[in-house]
Amino acid sequence: MLGTTNYQANLPNNWHGIGPGMNCPFTNSHDGFTCTTGPTSTSSASKIPSSGTYTGYICPSVDYNSHALYNGCWTSELVNDATPQVFCTGSSTQCACPSGAPTTGANKCSCTTGSTVTCSGPRYVHNWTQPAASDTSDNTSQPHLSPQTGFNVQRGSSDIPTTSNPYPNPAWNSTACATSTSTNNCTAPLYNNYNAASTNPISTWTGCITDRSQNYDETGDAPNSNYANTLFPANQYYENSTPYCSNSSNPQLTPVIPLSSSWSTLKTAINNMQPTGGTNQAIGLSVGLQTLITGNSMYNVPAEDPNWTYNRVIILLSDGLNTEDRWPDYGDGSSQNGTKIDDRQAALCTNIKGLLDAKTGKPMYTIYTIQVNTSTPADPTSTVLQNCASDRSKFFMLTSSSQIATTFNTIGTALSALRVAR
Repeated sequence: MLGTTNYQANLPNNWHGIGPGMNCPFTNSHDGFTCTTGPTSTSSASKIPSSGTYTGYICPSVDYNSHALYNGCWTSELVNDATPQVFCTGSSTQCACPSGAPTTGANKCSCTTGSTVTCSGPRYVHNWTQPAASDTSDNTSQPHLSPQTGFNVQRGSSDIPTTSNPYPNPAWNSTACATSTSTNNCTAPLYNNYNAASTNPISTWTGCITDRSQNYDETGDAPNSNYANTLFPANQYYENSTPYCSNSSNPQLTPVIPLSSSWSTLKTAINNMQPTGGTNQAIGLSVGLQTLITGNSMYNVPAEDPNWTYNRVIILLSDGLNTEDRWPDYGDGSSQNGTKIDDRQAALCTNIKGLLDAKTGKPMYTIYTIQVNTSTPADPTSTVLQNCASDRSKFFMLTSSSQIATTFNTIGTALSALRVAR
């Protein structure tokens, strides 16, 4: 449920009772998004389509809490049972018929009365219309997305479909939730088992990515296609009603440039950078690290010459304090909720600084951090940036943008003074 410090949407407890013709189960005021008429549509839909190509598709609009366009929809796949099936059990405030569900006829929804109610009706399985992140067999040329980016969901081994039980554990149960040991909010059980063609071809992806799944967002591991959680999920980033990764956006987020000696290319990319939206220092640090990892296929990082000793340097510059990341309840783009984003970044910094060069036994990476503090009133010193630097001499607090070039010259001079041994 949304509040002043919680921006993560929950799937409704009657999720498995929601199907074609019923009202959109999401609202801007509660979830940060509504429904659209189809997977690539921006037209709002008050009801789930009950006819046409996208019958039963529940397609979320742009999420103004997570600042993402999910690039997919939930299907509504009717479980063909002869009798109405239970889809939730709990108090009347926890369990009810979905809004717009039929109340008469063979497909009607009904609930018992009393302090604990049970609601029954048509039962639906909802799969996300992109290949699941764990699916490495289907639609290999398509982006594999996790629908949990902006949703709190509970899932477990008992929710996994099998040949003998393709629709497991479909009912939300308040008693089970009360005894759940899950660290996630206890909501409708969910398991994504979508193996059909993607509803959003890769051509619709604008190139944005988001933080890796926890706890790989805190590590220096290179992406491995055999382990979905090590991958950076594709994300259609939106903020201020603008798709900043789109070619049509002005300004547009500048693409990442791999290691290069083309100074003109690098200068052009730097000159094209403009501040937009919220601040997520950690993903910049994480992606910067990836450009230095030998053999990383994301950026075609070349192999290192074994006869050389290298200085691997990361310079992390930020013009503001952290305000958001992949998890909406950590921050809303304007402010951070406590220190949740900083805490994860601090762990990432510690892990990177703990990586040792096998040849020298010394830290593999040197980290410089720069805080450009031109806000009025001024931001406090970023503790996470200060502590992330390899040592305090490598943290720079700037109060004017004109100091950036001078600071980079200072860092460059320090690096050029280091001897590269052969």
